[in-house]
Amino acid sequence: MRTDKNFSFDIVYLGTGISCMLHFLKHKQNYIGKTVCFVEKNSRIDTNKTISGFASRIDLPINRSYNKFVCSWGAEIKTFETEIPYHIVDLEELIEQFKRAAIGCTFFFDSPVQDITHANEFHFLAGTKKIQAKMLFDSRPPKIGPQRYLKQHFHGWFVEFYEPHTVDDPVIMDIDTESSIFRFLYLLPLNKNNLLIEITYFSEDISTLEEYETLIQSALSKKFPKLNWKVHKKESGVIPLIAIYPLEKYANYKCLGVRGGYLRASTGYSAFQSFYNNRPSKLVDFLDRFLIKVLMMAPEYGAKIFVHFFRRMDGTSLASFMSYQPSLKSILKAVMAMPKLFFLGFFFKRAPNGLTSMKIRDFND
Repeated sequence: MRTDKNFSFDIVYLGTGISCMLHFLKHKQNYIGKTVCFVEKNSRIDTNKTISGFASRIDLPINRSYNKFVCSWGAEIKTFETEIPYHIVDLEELIEQFKRAAIGCTFFFDSPVQDITHANEFHFLAGTKKIQAKMLFDSRPPKIGPQRYLKQHFHGWFVEFYEPHTVDDPVIMDIDTESSIFRFLYLLPLNKNNLLIEITYFSEDISTLEEYETLIQSALSKKFPKLNWKVHKKESGVIPLIAIYPLEKYANYKCLGVRGGYLRASTGYSAFQSFYNNRPSKLVDFLDRFLIKVLMMAPEYGAKIFVHFFRRMDGTSLASFMSYQPSLKSILKAVMAMPKLFFLGFFFKRAPNGLTSMKIRDFND
């Protein structure tokens, strides 16, 4: 491959996603006098995403915080009150903070990374550029083999209503109890006239855009039959519901985000975990992987499992369990809220060819 030029930096971030931005903002004071570069395979920083989650404390710009949230299934609706708020990160402000802090840094867009090697320093290709780095922060999605594995895949519309809508609190799961695979709606009120409505699946196969949008359109018609609205933005994503164990044998190579093992395999959350450098504990990791195995082997029971769980949880315990730092008390409550006899039947079973965890063994994995 022809290379345009050789470049050398003290620090290189692979990616410009949330985990890279948060890490840079947290550690930028340590980079004074150093050369820093961001390498991104896409043409720009992706702003079409929502970062939210439960946290008792948060050191990020926040749009809104809620002490109530809702779960529903069929005609049943349960409102939870919590001492641990549900936060929506102000992504626009976060990106502006990042851009201001990154003045003087180098950015290479449209530059997919390949062929990373290490001999005292790192060497790799980024598009047609040959780059050398003393320290590498890597947030690239790991390469997952051909094995079966569960994915959290979603598509959402940011909807503006011409009259105020009626959703006051986040609906973190509106479970479709009629579906043969586990799926749910997520509704996030951004203000009185704006709402994110998203369809989310836990399944091995990714749905078509037409299927996502048909379900969203149908939900809007049912939930807001008398309101007029327009769509002004959309977001989509696929998250591997796998416990990932990062490559850690090099002092000058750090994995971030999903690649860094910060993903909660049962929830798809990783941003707050990565920001606070808090990977799931061994106990949480075991429980998450076990739940994923059950959902892979018996996807038709997904709705029943979560309905059983939500009926038995209180708001603060549920928020703690889903946060980046769950308390032992909330973990034990979550275990007790699960359908234990049903789960017992899967304890010694192995999902055929199913992947619930993976170890990153090489820079190019």
